[in-house]
Amino acid sequence: MIEIFLLTTTVLLVGVLFGVSIFRRPFTNTKATFLVFGVFLITWNLLELVYYFFPSVRLGFHLEAALSCLTLYALVLFSLHFPYFNRRSNKLTYFSIFLGGVGFSILSHIFSIPIVGKNFPNEINFFIQLNHFLSRVFAFLCFLSVILITSYKLTRSIHRLKIAFFKSLILFFLFSIGFISFLLFLGDEVNLFTASVELLFLDSFFIIAFILAFSQFQFVDFYPGIFSIFFHGEIPRLVIQKSAPASGKGAAYLKEELWKIYEVENWGNFLSEFWFSIIIDETIDNALEHGGKRHEDEIIIQVFETKKFLDFYVMDMGKGFDPNSIPDPSLPDRKLIPTGRGIYILKKLFPVAWNFLGNEIRVRVSKDPKQNPSEI
Repeated sequence: MIEIFLLTTTVLLVGVLFGVSIFRRPFTNTKATFLVFGVFLITWNLLELVYYFFPSVRLGFHLEAALSCLTLYALVLFSLHFPYFNRRSNKLTYFSIFLGGVGFSILSHIFSIPIVGKNFPNEINFFIQLNHFLSRVFAFLCFLSVILITSYKLTRSIHRLKIAFFKSLILFFLFSIGFISFLLFLGDEVNLFTASVELLFLDSFFIIAFILAFSQFQFVDFYPGIFSIFFHGEIPRLVIQKSAPASGKGAAYLKEELWKIYEVENWGNFLSEFWFSIIIDETIDNALEHGGKRHEDEIIIQVFETKKFLDFYVMDMGKGFDPNSIPDPSLPDRKLIPTGRGIYILKKLFPVAWNFLGNEIRVRVSKDPKQNPSEI
């Protein structure tokens, strides 16, 4: 029963992440690598569920081992691209390429099993054991690489991400000790599990990480998608999506496009020009000031609409920040606070939220003019 719970829960959680984030534009490197990892993980779990309910159906050791290698290496690539706004180290890239070469060599050995079995039947058992050992070693290297890559990348990230990661790391080690102890307790009975040990370990760790992330960050409610129907009774309509270089000219272009939509969609019926200007100026200018500084960095705007409200999203490719760190400009030492006044005002007047990275802001505007501030 524990095995069935882990397999089915993992499939459902990956599906939830696909629904609330992966297929939402823009399609970033982080989403692309998680999509690949998620597809392999779902396939592996579904295959093990088939084995559980239909024991007579087996596809062979070489296909299972290959799926294991592909899934775990996809997890390494996902860790390399998360968070996507961070500058990727060349050393990490070269290491991932090297690890991929090792995995390719092991895959070559795995897929050569049928050929060896046909031409060298006396040596096939040794060859299978060797491939089994190599695939287990590769699995260990992948798990270790994910921890090392993520640790290195988050050392320069925002504080709340560091805290979340180190909590995950502590839980990871505690879970590892418990999982190994559980296997030692089972002894020979561990062979009764139809799923491989590394899949059960990966599923368990994935579920723990998901629960921890879900308890600290907003996902389903923040990101519009197919699951929005459970919160709003409908799927939000994308009114506009534009991107521009993170420059003064790019910011001016985005503001101009939003003003065009303001006129076409008649948003003035419930939101005055003054407060609309405050929203787009503060969010876009803040993204320009704190966003990425590379020449390829962009600012992305989106507006989603439902029957009751508009959601303004502005995303930059900067390092992100902790929204709780925004200072109160009404404090006695407010003169010493150079920034944050505009965002602080928006928080007082509109429902404002940030994604878990802190590099995307959402400002929600009600379509009921009585719930919006009047023009000064």
